[in-house]
Amino acid sequence: MVATLESTPGKDTHWSRASMARRTGLSKSTIGRIWKKFDLKPHLQDSFKLSTGPFFVDKAVDVVGRTGLRCSGLPASSRSSADGSFRTPGIWYVRCTGRTGRWITPWSSGDQRVIAYTLMRKAMIATESGNSAQGLGIANSALEYKDALTPRLRAVILRQRSYSNAALGEVIASARDSDEAVIETVAGEKQGEEDRAPYCTPTYAAMEAGASWARLGHLKTALPILEKSRSEWADNTQVRDYAMCVSRLAVAYAAAGQLDQACATADEAVALAQGLGSRRVVGQLALLYRRLDRWRQDPAAANMRGRLKVLVDSFKPEREAG
Repeated sequence: MVATLESTPGKDTHWSRASMARRTGLSKSTIGRIWKKFDLKPHLQDSFKLSTGPFFVDKAVDVVGRTGLRCSGLPASSRSSADGSFRTPGIWYVRCTGRTGRWITPWSSGDQRVIAYTLMRKAMIATESGNSAQGLGIANSALEYKDALTPRLRAVILRQRSYSNAALGEVIASARDSDEAVIETVAGEKQGEEDRAPYCTPTYAAMEAGASWARLGHLKTALPILEKSRSEWADNTQVRDYAMCVSRLAVAYAAAGQLDQACATADEAVALAQGLGSRRVVGQLALLYRRLDRWRQDPAAANMRGRLKVLVDSFKPEREAG
């Protein structure tokens, strides 16, 4: 799409489906679908504008992503003030660069660390909502200026990118990001600057690595990592995150077919979750309820499922900071 919008095919005045297919390696029918979806008509006009609507990038990621391409928004134009901040949103173009990519964001519009952390949260929401490719793209964008971030901020974004990669089945990329996240948290223990991720300790990063391995289905790797994180968690600290660790461990045990360990771990998770108001913890316990369904005739499993159902049905969310 960038080629359509910003270039011409040699001596010709506009692109055709055939010439664009030769340029990109895509089929003519794929080029046609993309042009049709975004109302691109290179044979009728000399310049092209795409929607300025707030959902355009989401739509682009969805449509072009289905062709196996990588998508990212390009703010083609925007008015900037003397201090470099963007006062109006630009016109969004789409760059297709492979399977997954990054979102171009107006980094000059505010503190890079705040923007990066906000993008990390959006990546988490997208991935947990089932749009893992979009989540990966947002996480990539959050790391666009990683040198401006503290080690803990880099770590918390890397662990999110690891989870997005895991949701996409990218084993090597997920493992690499998990390892880098742990390394960054070790450096973060010595950082002198405050940031929005004081909770991102080596134990926390290891727990998140275990979650990524579980998402990949590598339970033999995930279980010992989650167990070690559970055992190393400092007493009375980061209760919400510890509850998440225990809940994920219970789910992993259930997925591995280890009913006794799943129920024993779930017992602690339920006790921790009561009164926390954590949507993510309760989300894990709802998943555990479903995972225990295959043992519903077992008295211990049936009892635990009953307790889980009461907790999930009575859930009242509170604002989560981490």
